[in-house]
Amino acid sequence: MIDLNKLWNDTPSQLRTSVKDLLPKGKYVGVILEAVHGYTKTTQNDCIKYTFKIKGGDHNGRNVFETKVITEKTIPWVKSELKNLNIEINRLDDLAIALEGLLGKEVDLYVTISPARGDFSESNRVNINGFHVEHTPDMFSGGESEDDLPF
Repeated sequence: MIDLNKLWNDTPSQLRTSVKDLLPKGKYVGVILEAVHGYTKTTQNDCIKYTFKIKGGDHNGRNVFETKVITEKTIPWVKSELKNLNIEINRLDDLAIALEGLLGKEVDLYVTISPARGDFSESNRVNINGFHVEHTPDMFSGGESEDDLPF
């Protein structure tokens, strides 16, 4: 039988404790683990809450989180990002169902670091550039070698 008390004491928390735990600025491939329509805690604004798992590289397996707040000012950016994910909805009420189709999909991410503001410490900021496409060496050449070309 597992001694959960010992395991509890010996297991570190997964909560970020310092800026060192942030993902460095850069491009990543991520798998969407969660994409839900929700509401912010303080203002109760609509938002999309994402959880991504980084795939490959030095940070393979790390989770990164992003909340896209939806306000009158941010609607154009949120719609643009959703369009990159082939989601075009006519009403915000349709968002939750549309987001369900993203689970498990690989996406290209661009991560930056937002500076500390007020009571908030530095944090990762994640932009979704669209679905990830694996490139193979002859993907753009049509599979032909230079010997097959007529010139």
